[in-house]
Amino acid sequence: MLEVRHLNKRYANGVKALDDIDVRLAPGVFGLLGPNGAGKSSLMRTLATLQLPDSGSIRLDGVDVLAHPDEARKRIGYLPQEFGLYPHVSAQAMLEQFALYKGVGPARARRDLAHHLLQQVNLYDARERHLGGFSGGMRQRLGIAQALIGDPALLIIDEPTAGLDPGERMRLQNLLAELAGERVVLLSTHIVEDVQALATEVGVMRAGRLVRRGRPADLLGELRGRVWSGRQNAGDPLDPDRHVISRRVLGGVQHVRVLADACPGPGFHAADADLDDVFFTAIGTH
Repeated sequence: MLEVRHLNKRYANGVKALDDIDVRLAPGVFGLLGPNGAGKSSLMRTLATLQLPDSGSIRLDGVDVLAHPDEARKRIGYLPQEFGLYPHVSAQAMLEQFALYKGVGPARARRDLAHHLLQQVNLYDARERHLGGFSGGMRQRLGIAQALIGDPALLIIDEPTAGLDPGERMRLQNLLAELAGERVVLLSTHIVEDVQALATEVGVMRAGRLVRRGRPADLLGELRGRVWSGRQNAGDPLDPDRHVISRRVLGGVQHVRVLADACPGPGFHAADADLDDVFFTAIGTH
């Protein structure tokens, strides 16, 4: 169980990255959505003990993370958005080195653990390959393997599928789903499809605050019967009183999604709500 209470963080440039974050998470995947600059990475770094908050508390399975960071790190696995690798080192050697950093020993135990983790992330057959020849998806899977050293209670993963092709994204999504049995997996992303595929619970951040939180079905239920879709010709004005959720061009035609309790006008039809609608209504932009 992860308990975050009234967490605040302001940087030296005056930006308030975390604004009274208060959340309690049970095992499962918590998908954290938000635009760039919303505070997602700041929250990840704080939970991973890489920076201190100005105020608030963090407890993981009863351990005070801020008071006992060394003890907490034994229970935390972290894959940052930028994960550097040595190109001329093998996957096996790199995992053994990470295991050494985390206090796993003796050498045979580190080797056996590396074998186990490489099998878990489906990289065992590539264990002797140099990392410089790994694809983006392979590098991310290796990053997850190093985060799993020590069988952490909390797995923090920041933007894991950014830049991956569709096939690699799907493989990584399947892996993350398998890992979320008895641990909290905190998945930070701006890709709504990743959250839709994986999350048992969703949170949306904006300007350092957690502005929406809930199970996907419940969040979609709040919008059921209130989302309308229609076409808008280029140059046509849109009623300023309408709550526009989003605009997108499909087949050269601009489509508008509107939040309203009744049909907003001719040319609009009822649409099924999706997590994009949840996201855009929460951050208040289109």
